[in-house]
Amino acid sequence: MTIATVWFLWHVRQENIADFTPFKPLMYAGFGALGLGTCVFLKDFLAVRGLALVLMLLAKLVLDAQRWHPSEWRWVLSVWAYAWIVAGIWFTVSPWRCRDIIEWKTATDARVKLGCALRLALGVLVAVLGATVFRAGG
Repeated sequence: MTIATVWFLWHVRQENIADFTPFKPLMYAGFGALGLGTCVFLKDFLAVRGLALVLMLLAKLVLDAQRWHPSEWRWVLSVWAYAWIVAGIWFTVSPWRCRDIIEWKTATDARVKLGCALRLALGVLVAVLGATVFRAGG
């Protein structure tokens, strides 16, 4: 939650929309207090809520980076980022679902192996795309 709060405050500080300029110090203080207050007063599933926020901030980072790439392979990253956004929204609204998903995914050895294989395949695909299609100047 702390990582997500600091990262979001950095984004607020970097924002240069003129309409928000007079309110920027108030927004910065308010969002900082909200992040701190969440850590103090909302202790149930705090790690899952923090994960949800980090997923959404990671999605913003990926979408900003892939937006200008000319290759059609950028849609792989785009779909992955939007999956993070949906997961982040879902875990923010109902954080206990993360526990249920983890419990379901680890119920049998076959599910664990299948999940690992799928994540490994996605990781290899993204690594290959990074080494070939997305490299600098590509």
